[in-house]
Order: sequence, then structure tokens, then C-alpha cells
Amino acid sequence: MAEPDYIWSPQYTMHKTIMGLVDAYKFAGNKQALNIVDKLADWYIKWAERMKAKDPSITYKGESGGMLEMWAELYSITKNEKYQTLIGLYKDSGLYSQLTRGGDGLSDDHANASIPLSHSAAKMYESTGDVYWKYIVDAFWKTAVTDRGMFATTGANAGEFWVPLKRLGAYLSDRDQEFCTVYNMVRTADYFYRRTGDTRYADYIERALYNGFLAQQNKETGMPAYFLPLIPGAKKKWGSKRNDFWCCHGTMVQAQTLYHELIYYTDESTVSVMQYIPSCVQLELCGSQVVIEQSTEIKNYNNQVFFDDHKGGDKSRWSLKFTVKCSDPTRFTLSLRIPAWCKAIRSLVINGEKTEPQITDNCINIACEWSDDTLFIAFADSIEMERLPDMPELAAAVEGPIVLAGLVEKDCELVGDFNDPEKILAPRCEHTYSTFTWKQNCHTTRKQPENFDFVPLYEITDETYTVYFSEKSDI
Repeated sequence: MAEPDYIWSPQYTMHKTIMGLVDAYKFAGNKQALNIVDKLADWYIKWAERMKAKDPSITYKGESGGMLEMWAELYSITKNEKYQTLIGLYKDSGLYSQLTRGGDGLSDDHANASIPLSHSAAKMYESTGDVYWKYIVDAFWKTAVTDRGMFATTGANAGEFWVPLKRLGAYLSDRDQEFCTVYNMVRTADYFYRRTGDTRYADYIERALYNGFLAQQNKETGMPAYFLPLIPGAKKKWGSKRNDFWCCHGTMVQAQTLYHELIYYTDESTVSVMQYIPSCVQLELCGSQVVIEQSTEIKNYNNQVFFDDHKGGDKSRWSLKFTVKCSDPTRFTLSLRIPAWCKAIRSLVINGEKTEPQITDNCINIACEWSDDTLFIAFADSIEMERLPDMPELAAAVEGPIVLAGLVEKDCELVGDFNDPEKILAPRCEHTYSTFTWKQNCHTTRKQPENFDFVPLYEITDETYTVYFSEKSDI
């Protein structure tokens, strides 16, 4: 008897191509792109039917989970029944039946083969309203995130496979957090936020952007790190421009196109700001052309604050400026997420007047008539030591959403109480003539046998670093 056809990742890369063609049609009106996908779908029907005769599961084996998402999207766009045929050929993944039974259906399974299946379930629910698909995607999040826990960076996989529930410490290695999984989990969280409006999914996305999207991209070359090592004395291994073409190379390109979809969400009367990333959005709202721009209100040499504005050295990357300009005065609500890490709203100033925040569902909601307005807001953050569930003596330092890495070649133990990290770490600052007038989220240890620096994990390029440290009592 002949062995069944073995298929692993070709459909994962094809999914990226199909997604790009569909986006070219959706966002640029490129009919040729849709025509190419239409002909590709004809080939897929023939191929999938042929494979079905050999083994019905072949079509959705390996990393093919995102294909169902695309067939559902294309049916929504075209209403062509052939996409219903493809949906029928792809909707019976074994993971779905595991999730319906409850419990842990992911441990030791290939992470990136399973996460796109959550996208497909979410898209099927959007397209059909069938609550079965809602149950599937809810069950996926519960077992992937809520029950499993995660590293401080949001990853919960090692060597491409899901780690068992709450056993993260046992899997600290040089092959943690595959980059593709970070990107795909962000897409899952985005589906959840758009469906529920729950800001905890935006909080998850923010943590993943800093400690995955940025931490796994080389700031000099743009190349990805396939894994994010979290073992003590780690070094990132970067892909090359000519000698590697990992799946993560393609995913890194996709990741850069995703930012704009994660910052602003709109409906008929509300603009919700879910990520604090310097950006500008142009919208048509209530019949008016609206432009919203956000930036970090960092003091710098060019605005001469060194000479005419003395405010006691108060600096924060979470001091934010928004400008709103409308072609006609327009009434709508500007909703600003209060991050989960926020310890206090330090100030809210609209057009020069201090304003008391109106808070609902973890958001500051400002409902007024906008025309040509300026808003300043500042959030207070702090350092927290996040412990591993199975090894609580090990913890990572996280400032706001940003994981900090110690520039040291081993877990040298940190003397002090992890419940009071400000006695262990002190800010490391400097003045410069460049854009940023202090080192963002940089610290040095205090009263250790040998002191060393902590920097954002995303700033690490070729340095040796350690993320998780043991707690050593100073008593």
C-alpha cells in the first residue's frame, strides 16, 4: 500500500500569497489580483478532490490552517459557490474536534500549524454567524493563552511546539517563541478585539509588538530571528539576506503591513485608539474628513526646551500628543485605551485645559465636537517582576509592556525583593542632541555583587543577554 502524500508547509506560504492578492483587490481595487485567485481556486478544487480520494485529511495536514480563512473571505467577497466547495474540503481539521471536547488540545502540538486554524474559525463565524465557530475560537484562546500562561514576551512555544500548561520554566531554551507564532497570535487577538471590544486583547497585542515584532527584527538589517532565545546567556540568531529564506522572512514582511490595522478602530461615531504608535490616520466620519495624528511628546533639542522650559527633568515615552483636524466641525467620540500596565493617568489636557477623564470599559472616552484640537495624555508605568508559574523563583523585569534584558552572560541572581523592583533597578539616563533625550527604558542594577545594565529586549542585536533571573533574598 502506497504511503499517503506528505504535505507540511507549502500551503502556509500559499496562504500568504493568496492573502496578498485578496488584499490587493480589497484595498486597491485590483481586479487582476482577484482573477488570479479565482483561477488558483479552480486548481485547488481539483487538487483537493484528488487528495480526498487518497486521504480526506491530506488537504488540511501540516501548516494549512489559514486556507479556510481565505476561502471564507473569498466567498464573502464573491458569493461564488466554488468557495463553499473549498470551505467544505477544509473545515474538518482534527483540532476543531479536540477543542469541542474541552481540555488541553494544544500541548506538544505544532504551534504554527494550529494558530491559523483560529483565524479560520474566527472568519467562519464572521461570515456565517454559526456559533459553532465562535465556540471553537473561544476554546482556542482559552487553552492557548488563558490556561497555558505565557512567557513575559507573550510566547508559549519552544522548538515550534506548544509547551504544556503552566510549564514555561521547564522550556526556557535558545529556541523559544517562533516569530511566525507571534504574528499569528496577534492576528487572533485582533479578531477577538474586533468582535468583543475587550481591551485585554489590545493589551496582549501591545506586549507582542514590543517583545516579538520588534525584538525579533534586526534593527540594522531588518532580518528576522526565527526564535527568541530566553535561556540565560542567550544570543539572537539572525537570518541572512541571501543564504536563508525561513517562513519568518515572509512573515516579517507581513508584520510590517499590520501595524495600521492595530492602532485605530472606527465605527459610525467612535474612533478607538488601541495602540500608542506615532501615526496618522485619515477618515471620513459623519460626512467630514477627519485627520488624527499621534506622537510621543518627547522633549528634544529642536524645540529648544532645554532653554525655555524647565519642568524638573520629567520625561516619559508614555507622554502622548494627539491632534485632530476636521474639514467641518464633527461630533464623535475619541476613545483611548488605558493600558493594563498603567498605574495612573498622570494628566489629560485638551486645548490647554486640564480635563477629568471619563472612563468606561478601560478606555478614556472623549465625546465632543472636534474641529482643530490638540490633546495631551500621560500614563504612569512601573517595573514589575513577572514570575514563571512552574518556577516562581525566576522572574523577568517588565516596564509597562516592555520586557527588559540584562546585559549579562548568566542568571547571576538578583539580590532583593522582586515585589519591590525599584530597589533593584535604577533608571539609566543621558542627555543628547539627538531626537530622544534619554535612554528609553534603560536601567542599571543597584547594590548587587556586580552591577550591570538592563535594556529593552527589542534593543538587543548581537549582545549576550539574560531575561529571567533568580530572586536572592538580601536577608
